[in-house]
Amino acid sequence: MNLNAIRNRLIILDGSVLIGLALGEKQFNELKEAIIQGLVHPITHELAIIEMLYILCRRKSMELARRKYEFLKSSGFIEIIPTTELIEDVGMVKCKRRLAIADCFTISLAIKLDAVAVFAKLEKELKLELTKEPFQCDFFFILEDKFVHKRTLIRSP
Repeated sequence: MNLNAIRNRLIILDGSVLIGLALGEKQFNELKEAIIQGLVHPITHELAIIEMLYILCRRKSMELARRKYEFLKSSGFIEIIPTTELIEDVGMVKCKRRLAIADCFTISLAIKLDAVAVFAKLEKELKLELTKEPFQCDFFFILEDKFVHKRTLIRSP
């Protein structure tokens, strides 16, 4: 994975990324090291935390999910933004785009902070939206090792 495109940037971590980090999946090791070394400045939102909790609960156990959440909170490595700070911004993105509400939170926060929205992978709904109208934030997709600049369209699938 080439993290040069996001080095020294604010990055907004989607729930899918938090899950990959929490499960220790190897594709997320480079990002984990960049976070620990302070090479990126990660932020997430409460809805991404909720996604992480319920997915970890389903895949492993609620006990593990709680431990991972407590570690995330106490470590100070990732700032967590309350959802109430994004209500109107998320509503505007959701109004215009056919995306999951959690993705709208990640994208809205990235737009608000002029940050990079970081997702585990480029899902078909987001890929379709990226072919229709550019977003006002950059994107990075870990599994594809793909960076998409703001105000850029990608080619149709």
